[in-house]
Amino acid sequence: MANLRRFYLFGTFAAIWLFSSAFTFTFFEEPTLKYSVFSADYDSYLHIGADNSHVSVRGNFGVDFPIVSLNVTDWRFDFGLVALTHIYMLPIGIRFAVDNFYAELGPYFAATWQEKLAVRLYPVLHLSAHQADGFPGDLAYKFRAISYESVRFEVQYAPLKWLTVATAYDWFWHHIRRHELRGKVEFGVLFKATYAENHWPFLRARMPIWFEGGAKPGIDLSTGYTWQNGKRHHLLSLGARYHFMPHPGFYFDRPRAHNIGAELRFTL
Repeated sequence: MANLRRFYLFGTFAAIWLFSSAFTFTFFEEPTLKYSVFSADYDSYLHIGADNSHVSVRGNFGVDFPIVSLNVTDWRFDFGLVALTHIYMLPIGIRFAVDNFYAELGPYFAATWQEKLAVRLYPVLHLSAHQADGFPGDLAYKFRAISYESVRFEVQYAPLKWLTVATAYDWFWHHIRRHELRGKVEFGVLFKATYAENHWPFLRARMPIWFEGGAKPGIDLSTGYTWQNGKRHHLLSLGARYHFMPHPGFYFDRPRAHNIGAELRFTL
């Protein structure tokens, strides 16, 4: 009864605050803190690099899609959707065979203050992964359904125009095959020059720690130059990226993704 009373009082004060403020509903806005630290997962990009001295090509096609937004003074509240498809290819003979691909999908709730502080909650973030024709092992023997679901909470803070810091936590509440997967903590930072409004160099660093049969840290570093054009903030980035970390999908014989190469990022 006491909890119900507290909930009623909170709802009453929230309603009074909302209706006493100037608020608007908008649809299909641009994501806040776009192209910052964790939103980089939902960029679209093409990557050509070297994986253990072998040429590799990766394609990532993603969207970060706020559906409805509530704007109240300096605050913005979003309900949105993220999705991506990631394809990893290796050259075999005269063709590029798909060695591994995975997809991710999840709704989120977000709150942003003055485009400086952004908080997101993903109640269900789903990822499923598959091996394909370029996998060197025996698919008939090793192929299994690989997937997991997590609850994810992340915070990004941009105290200065040129600096964004972030942290996130995933709790994996369901998994198929990756039975030791328990959680992931991630830290990130983005440095972005501000001498020009529509183009800038950047440096992004991400440091995830996966908890799967023990702590498994990783590193993901990227740097380059970004051009922005148009009212909808269409972006194009050209840069270099190095990463060495547990793979978010899976490799039966290569459990870590280790790659260095050139990367072209763009908006769909």
